Amino acid sequence: MSLADAKVVDIHAHAVLQETFGTAGAFGPELTDEDGVPVFRIGSYKLRGVKYRGSAFMDPDVRIAAMDRAGIDWQLLSPNPLTYFHFIPPAEARDFCRRHNDTMAELVAMHPDRFGGAAALPVAGARGQGRGQNGERTGIDHSAENICSQMKPAR
Repeated sequence: MSLADAKVVDIHAHAVLQETFGTAGAFGPELTDEDGVPVFRIGSYKLRGVKYRGSAFMDPDVRIAAMDRAGIDWQLLSPNPLTYFHFIPPAEARDFCRRHNDTMAELVAMHPDRFGGAAALPVAGARGQGRGQNGERTGIDHSAENICSQMKPAR
């Protein structure tokens, strides 16, 4: 199966990539356990109770089995919106995005018949992530790029 042959395509499928943990410096991300409850930390924000490990968010085999049960032929995997990192220093944002994009590309390369990948592209570090100064591709081959629509920091 390929995207060209797919009858059912899901273009809204977030992925959490273990290889990105800690790549945004003090902003994380990090996944821990507090008193038996999973905690996903991004900066000072903590999301409690979402089971990422062992789920379709982090395990491609679990994801593919769920896709098969639901009749989904192909998914466009995208970054977890909590990790868009638009409002952190550009250096940390770039470090996270480089690791995310490289890891996403590796994941898609392992399952090209089932997955496409969206690049993480925070506004703070947009130049140089997916395209060069003149708009040329820079070696990252993703199906899409993701940014957040909220352009002012939350208060």
